[in-house]
Amino acid sequence: MNTYIQLLLVAAVVLYIVDLSGFTDSWRSALSRALGIKAPNRLRALPPFDCGACLTWWASLAWAAFVCREFTLPMVAYCAALAALEPLAVSVAACIRETVNNICNAITNKTTPK
Repeated sequence: MNTYIQLLLVAAVVLYIVDLSGFTDSWRSALSRALGIKAPNRLRALPPFDCGACLTWWASLAWAAFVCREFTLPMVAYCAALAALEPLAVSVAACIRETVNNICNAITNKTTPK
């Protein structure tokens, strides 16, 4: 498979895990409990694991270097572009999710004519 497509898929997986699934909040609260921190909001940020752009950058760089063995300047630039476009991708994915939810709700709530 083409390296560029693989990196795009890595970015999509990171986008889902970090920004859309709620997994980040779950593991942060679990880590707070394990460390004995009473207020979960004390453990606010652990970059790069709860920042979608940061994790996209590092995960795609690692994938390009270790899996694809193509650590070149164009690959680094592509990884940077994926990380920079991650906030836009989150907005688009959330919009798509809301549209699909609205369509499904309209279909399931449709009343039958009398």
